[in-house]
Amino acid sequence: MEQEVKNYANSKLAKNEQKYDALRRRNNYIDTLLSGRNAAAKIDFAAAEEQIIPILNRCNSIDEIFDVCQEAFSSIKGIGERTISDYAFHAAFIRDIDPEANCVCFLSRKAKQALSLAGIIDGNTIRLGDLSELFRNYSKMSFIDFANKHYRCFLAR
Repeated sequence: MEQEVKNYANSKLAKNEQKYDALRRRNNYIDTLLSGRNAAAKIDFAAAEEQIIPILNRCNSIDEIFDVCQEAFSSIKGIGERTISDYAFHAAFIRDIDPEANCVCFLSRKAKQALSLAGIIDGNTIRLGDLSELFRNYSKMSFIDFANKHYRCFLAR
């Protein structure tokens, strides 16, 4: 009986340590994500995040997570598209949701317009096979990062 109590206490302690470690990593991530932002933006972001955590836990796809994050954070002055998409990607990752499944939501507004005009995306589908050999070797997320930075090169296509 004594051994069972010790095992139970050790398992509880291990779970608490895991929760603490996860919380510490999350706080470090948020600090890094918001570095350079003003204090008001950080406070508003933290308040909005606290409200959406239960909603994020019910999300089943990256699109749902991105929509929730977009709605919660887009009105905060100093928080842009890139911060929102980074947070959504992180939220999907820690919930074991594959962000590669549909990552069109990670495109910036300008990149999405440029890729639509070039015929590379159709709705929520990225057609990497229609691109040159260079891009066919990219993962979807690598292509998204490239497109967000260099969307103008697709307008000349």
